[in-house]
Amino acid sequence: MKQIGHPPVETMSLPEVLSALSDPIRLRIVTMAARADDKGMACCEFGIDLPKGTLSHHFKVLRTAGVIHVRPAGTRHLTTLRRVELEARFPGLIDAVVAGAGATRDVIAGKTRAPQARRRLQPAAKRSNMRPF
Repeated sequence: MKQIGHPPVETMSLPEVLSALSDPIRLRIVTMAARADDKGMACCEFGIDLPKGTLSHHFKVLRTAGVIHVRPAGTRHLTTLRRVELEARFPGLIDAVVAGAGATRDVIAGKTRAPQARRRLQPAAKRSNMRPF
């Protein structure tokens, strides 16, 4: 069986971890893994409706940054948060990230992007601060 590589704690860098946590999908994965028990969760248990390749990419980014630990269990891969290692390397980071993500219900609910208001642009001649030629 193919071995899954995880970076040692000493080589984890804060910019890499923060970069991995900057995506809303990956933030949702970390938040759900933080609330799960230590048995781990299979990728299908996260309930994220994305193509398998995209979801695999997000798990790989988190794993190579050192945020999650993935271990094979039969035909599945179980994901756990590396809470102890991250707490030792970056004290308080994961608790702050999970608390911040918990404050935004959209991340937990699976809504990754807030709808943006559309702004109607007026023609340049109708704007009050511009004069037609």
